[in-house]
Amino acid sequence: MSNVIEAAEACRNEPFLNIISEVLEMHNRKSADYATEEDPLQNVRTAQEYGMPAWVGVQIRLDDKRNRIKGAVKKILKGEPIAMKNESLRDSFVDRIVYSIIALQLLDETLQE
Repeated sequence: MSNVIEAAEACRNEPFLNIISEVLEMHNRKSADYATEEDPLQNVRTAQEYGMPAWVGVQIRLDDKRNRIKGAVKKILKGEPIAMKNESLRDSFVDRIVYSIIALQLLDETLQE
C-alpha cells in the first residue's frame, strides 16, 4: 500500500480528494470529543464491554446511519422536506465513511490477534 500523500498526489479526481479531506476533518473533530490520548478508538471499543468485537459495535452505528439516510431518502422521493435536526444528510454520508474506515481498522486488529 502506498503512502497517503503519494496516493493523493496520483489522484486526478479533485472532488474525490476534497471529500477525503472532509472525512479526515470530521474524524479529527469527533475524535477530539470521544478519543483518549492512549487510544484514539476508545469510544468505539465499548462494544467489547458487552461481549462483542469492537468492529461489530461500529457496524451497529453504521446501521443507525443507514436508517437515518434511508428515512431521509424516503421523504425526498415523496417530495417531502427533510428535517434532520442534528446533522445533515451529507454529514450522515461522511459519518458512514468514517465509521467504515474505523470498522476496517478494528477488523484488521481482530484478525491479527
